[in-house]
Amino acid sequence: NTGTSSSLVGPGKFTRDQLVSGVKKKQFKRVAFLTGAGISVAAGIPDFRTPKIGLYSQLKDFGLPHPEEIFSLEFLLHNPEPFYAVSNRYLQFKAKPALAHRFIKHFADQGTLMMDYTQNIDGLELDVGIPSNLLVQAHGHMRSAHCSEEKCKAEADMRLYTRHVRREEVLYCKVCKSGIVKPDIVFFGEKLPKQFNQKFNSINKADLVVIMGTSLKVQPFSTLLATLPTTTPLVVMNYTNPTLKGKDTVERENLLFLEGDIEVSVSDLMRDIGWDYGQKGKKKATKSKVVKGKAANGKK
Repeated sequence: NTGTSSSLVGPGKFTRDQLVSGVKKKQFKRVAFLTGAGISVAAGIPDFRTPKIGLYSQLKDFGLPHPEEIFSLEFLLHNPEPFYAVSNRYLQFKAKPALAHRFIKHFADQGTLMMDYTQNIDGLELDVGIPSNLLVQAHGHMRSAHCSEEKCKAEADMRLYTRHVRREEVLYCKVCKSGIVKPDIVFFGEKLPKQFNQKFNSINKADLVVIMGTSLKVQPFSTLLATLPTTTPLVVMNYTNPTLKGKDTVERENLLFLEGDIEVSVSDLMRDIGWDYGQKGKKKATKSKVVKGKAANGKK
């Protein structure tokens, strides 16, 4: 069958069965993912905003006016020590890709992954084998570091930077001697990577969009959804539905909300599609709850 998503999904109708069938038959040919920290929780990396266990809830002892300040460029330039301490304790990722990452990789292997837009800085998408040309790391990554001085921007030795982080000792640029070295993650107050801007509008070409593990609260990543035609099939795998904005809720004709644990939702889908999902997917777990259309928020 060489039909497109339009032959699969009629106005106001999009079911889990249609999703599974369409993926099996490769009827979705331009699949886009919007992913956030929630997909890496199963890999042992805490998300940012979950009360009590998220990264921001762990920063009370760092003297920050607001937890988000740890990723503020202005704050870093005036007081870099807290970021180096947080980097050592929370941002030295020693994790392996979770099932959600492998799920996306299957679409790449199938030749149907158009683009994976991720807010994550852990690099697990690359570790699982998703091609870099199909990945937009909207908030940067931890694989390289540069001087923060606008007139310098010299690249730093990553081994030297890592040693300083582990000692929680600020590294200053070896070229200009004054700039604070920071990893190539996007801080509040910085522009997003050119790659994001170049590929921002391509989401309009997607014939299926899957949201996993993000609250879509941070601009401009959150505006991606607003640019998507309301007729495009949209799958949301989350504890809560980020497409719900109260009075600002946009009615979507083809919305499928799989409420609950992302790894459970993914393993169930991979099993039904016929993809290998490994030992993690074989454990017994409560099935994800399917909620169509305007779903009520779940609880974290």
